[in-house]
Amino acid sequence: MRSHRFLPFLLLGLGGCHAPGEAVHAGLDVAVRVQVSVEQDPTVAMSLWANWETPEPGVSWVEYRVEGEASQETSSTEVGTVHRVQLLGLPPDLPVKITVHTSGDDGDYVGDAIAITGSAPSDLPEFTLSVSKPSLMDASRFALTTTMSPSGAWIQIIDRLGRPVWYHGGAGCFFGDAKFDVARGEFVIHSQSAEGSSILRIDLTAPNERFLLPTKSIHHAVAVLPDGAVAYISEEARPWTFADGTDEVVFGDTVFELSADGSTRQLFSTWDWGEPQIYGMRDGIYGAAVDWTHANALSYLPDTDTLLLSLRNPAVVLEIGRDDGVVVAEYGGTGDDWGFAADTEPFSHQHGVVMTPAGTLLMMSTPVSQDGQLGSASVAIEYALDEARHELVEVWRHGDESDIQTVAHGGVARLPQGNTLVNWGDPIVLIREVQLTSEAVWEVEVRNAAELDMSLHAVVPFSGFTMPVED
Repeated sequence: MRSHRFLPFLLLGLGGCHAPGEAVHAGLDVAVRVQVSVEQDPTVAMSLWANWETPEPGVSWVEYRVEGEASQETSSTEVGTVHRVQLLGLPPDLPVKITVHTSGDDGDYVGDAIAITGSAPSDLPEFTLSVSKPSLMDASRFALTTTMSPSGAWIQIIDRLGRPVWYHGGAGCFFGDAKFDVARGEFVIHSQSAEGSSILRIDLTAPNERFLLPTKSIHHAVAVLPDGAVAYISEEARPWTFADGTDEVVFGDTVFELSADGSTRQLFSTWDWGEPQIYGMRDGIYGAAVDWTHANALSYLPDTDTLLLSLRNPAVVLEIGRDDGVVVAEYGGTGDDWGFAADTEPFSHQHGVVMTPAGTLLMMSTPVSQDGQLGSASVAIEYALDEARHELVEVWRHGDESDIQTVAHGGVARLPQGNTLVNWGDPIVLIREVQLTSEAVWEVEVRNAAELDMSLHAVVPFSGFTMPVED
């Protein structure tokens, strides 16, 4: 019987790998040659499977490389005689040199093969590389992207040349948000269709959708929680009578938690937080209504067991206790909790709000005039939290010189080595990695995005894969 075990995907230099035919155990002079067969994965054409058998049991691993590029190596498998290992992180339509290894108590085995990766789907968005300064770039090898157009949506992982190495989606799909659950090797996705919206999980190594929760009113964002649960935003429409006597249906927002056992509970509602204001009208799941809070970003903060919720229209970011739903901090807005320092520009029409590991707020912000018109330049902006004054202090920004407007979506991510990944979302599908000096060190773009009416919903730095090994 074959069993699955999830193992980390590693990037190694050639100097750290065993050469074909080299003995890997003391006292053994030569590894025995074995025959290797290779097949394309049926769902992700660039992924390959290496298959071989050995007469004696042993642990196995695979080295593989595209000509002229760095070698990659899988982790060791469990002991067995029938070996099947998936090779991920490969671009399309290129030959790959593959060397398999098995090492056991009774001997060592090695085999070689060359295979060509499959082609990407013809309608997969094509990213073009325009800036690349490898010595200044973060070590993250990939970026997870979520793009959407009227014809469909795609989640894809691209490498540093802008080439796809993994994908899921196509015509008829709509993915509002995608997060990666590192602990489980799965994507958590908000999916929308004509019938309603759903939360689903997709296994990275076998991308079959597994629906968790079909519901009508999910929108914008999900957050992965540490115990297998998922938090999500849901529209909540209620009738409201305004001070001038006008009766309207108003869209607020609610945050729910979907537990690993399938049960749900309400964590927070904007109806318990504030009084509705009119920022305009929009069509939603209940028809046309007053657009009040327009929640558009949600993330989990493990150090405090809280959730960060962005309310776009009132230009407020709330930090909410996961256990009790109590607002523990209110950043921005007109309240008296966390305001702005005297020389700091307030954020507005914000997207992609996150808390960095250093405890700063990072987001995309677009100026809004008093008559509600968006400014021409959206910026990535970072605020430090001045605990003594309870004020937000601007400490970094990027984008003024680019003069690119983000109408919707867009976001930022602080990378492990200090650079920042910025995307402008809609109407320009552009991803840029910048240093704190604002120097661009990496940039890719879907150049026909306007023609396709395409928007970029999410970009997440992605260091590597988990992969199944069958023995």
